[in-house]
Amino acid sequence: MTQAAENRIGTAATVESLTAEAAELATRVKELRQDIVDLDERIEAASDALRRLSARPAKVSRTGDLRGRIS
Repeated sequence: MTQAAENRIGTAATVESLTAEAAELATRVKELRQDIVDLDERIEAASDALRRLSARPAKVSRTGDLRGRIS
């Protein structure tokens, strides 16, 4: 086999390998973006829950303990 043929084969193998790696990375990026969306939804839910807790009036028991702020 000539040097030029070996170079073409090597180049083709490199392109194929890089194409496969790019596809894997693109899949991983999609997964990470979905994870970010899911995390954002969880953060929003936690934030809403904290807002509801802080909006609820505190009740003072006869002993002076604050109740109702943290359930």
